[in-house]
Amino acid sequence: ICDFVIGVIMEFIKNLDINEYNKFINSQNNINFMQEPSWAKVKNTFDSIICGVYENDTLVAATQILVRKIKFGISLFYIPRGYVMDLNNKELLLFLTKNNKKLAKENHAYVIKIDPLLCNREYLFKDENKWMIEEIQKEIDEKWEYLLKQEEFTNKKD
Repeated sequence: ICDFVIGVIMEFIKNLDINEYNKFINSQNNINFMQEPSWAKVKNTFDSIICGVYENDTLVAATQILVRKIKFGISLFYIPRGYVMDLNNKELLLFLTKNNKKLAKENHAYVIKIDPLLCNREYLFKDENKWMIEEIQKEIDEKWEYLLKQEEFTNKKD
């Protein structure tokens, strides 16, 4: 699927080569482990589609879509930690989103869940506040442990 925006040719690729995807995400500054192809193996109740956008033959955006088949041919699209791209590029963001919507319709997805990795505010902690960081990390670890147990329980029921 191609589009022409202000002298730029954008092309959406549905099944991007996994090696090209890995090379692209590893060249980016703000990626998360949930955007790596290995995360799809952890989420083993989901299928995975890797998509990308080329701008004048250069890969400029990519995303891993986890697809969960529900019932009656319906599915759910999940894009963990959002798109790997320059989120300030509005045209690119709209182009990728438009094509992901088309892909969702093709796969009978009733929703696309995207939880982008966005930073609202940054704090500089001094050494005397290190206890606060440790408390926050402890809470995060407990929450992850709870979520992993819930996932195991849910998978056993399926």
